[in-house]
Amino acid sequence: AEELGCKVEQLIFTSSATEGNNMVMRTLLDQYDIKNCHIISSKLEHASIKENCIYLEKRGVSISWVPAKQNGTLDISALKKAINEKTKLITIMLANNETGVIQPLKEIISIAKKHNIKILCDAVQALGKIPIKITDLDVDYMTFSGHKLHIPKGIGLLYVKDDNDITPLI
Repeated sequence: AEELGCKVEQLIFTSSATEGNNMVMRTLLDQYDIKNCHIISSKLEHASIKENCIYLEKRGVSISWVPAKQNGTLDISALKKAINEKTKLITIMLANNETGVIQPLKEIISIAKKHNIKILCDAVQALGKIPIKITDLDVDYMTFSGHKLHIPKGIGLLYVKDDNDITPLI
């Protein structure tokens, strides 16, 4: 918590970032009517996000898949165009696991906050490689996996800005 710049109470140990991502998606389903819910994501995301979005889309949640620019960063103008009155969540990977591209997270968060949209950030690939201060980023949710820091597999971490804003899987 000290290293990430957050409170201990805002961290939940999970078995993986995938579990944390699933908890956030389940929370979204508990908080909103599926027909009035829109998520913005991209094909750049980890399978734990993409597969969740595909699953939710089959059940009636509207999903917008924002493309990447040639340099591998999310197309911000397309992101802005995808936002509508039903948008509840934007998912964004901080550092891409295949290309290493760092996304313009602060700019995306600024856009989201203007529209009262929550942010889920998969920070698995960034952990231990670039400094992460959650309070500087103002994300709502952030997921991590311990194996990226040579911690045994099966240990993950979910940051939740508001500790009352999560639905446990069990």
